[in-house]
Amino acid sequence: MYLTSNLEQNKNAMRGSETQGRTKARRPQSKGGRGRKLVKDSGSSRGVLPLRRDAPRPERIRDPLHNLIEFGTDQFEHVIWQVIQTRAFQRLRRIKQLGFSELVYPGATHSRFAHSVGVFHTARHLMRIIERHIKVGGLHFRDHQAQVALAAALVHDVGHGMFSHAFEDVGKRLGITMARHEHVSDLLIREDGEIKHAFREMGSGFANDVAAVLKLGRPGKPL
Repeated sequence: MYLTSNLEQNKNAMRGSETQGRTKARRPQSKGGRGRKLVKDSGSSRGVLPLRRDAPRPERIRDPLHNLIEFGTDQFEHVIWQVIQTRAFQRLRRIKQLGFSELVYPGATHSRFAHSVGVFHTARHLMRIIERHIKVGGLHFRDHQAQVALAAALVHDVGHGMFSHAFEDVGKRLGITMARHEHVSDLLIREDGEIKHAFREMGSGFANDVAAVLKLGRPGKPL
């Protein structure tokens, strides 16, 4: 009886300590309701309601060359992030940038996905420099044209086939039109549902302007 009584006391003590530990581990609840987070207003110490769930939020990609590539919350960069999420663009993760080079150089494992994101990142840096110099000179910086050029930098290789240019060389010999990545990119940007739908937020003709830059080197229709 003495042994049983001690065991029961020990069990009760352990249950009490576990309950106390769980109580301490609980996160403090705000006054706004159970599990509801409050965001402090920068102009006051009062709590304000959280942002809408569908509001754009900053995103970033850890790149092996450029380190963090960040995407802001403005309309354009939100659209760029949506384009990256499309199936046509995500497919580039499986497209080898350097063809069969990795058979000789094991480290040559770059993908068209990483290449395209890196090109956008570099083009964005360059565009900021151009914008700064244009404005210093008192000239007008054309935001739409800049955004079209940056979007074209992102999707310029979206039509590449397996093994990239090695596949194109075979396609040219066999007369396969769909082996030309410029042709496929044009179709994906102008006609593909996901990419065109993402670009539509920038305007109904934005996708066509992006495709024109890749095809002609400038916005506009063929002469």
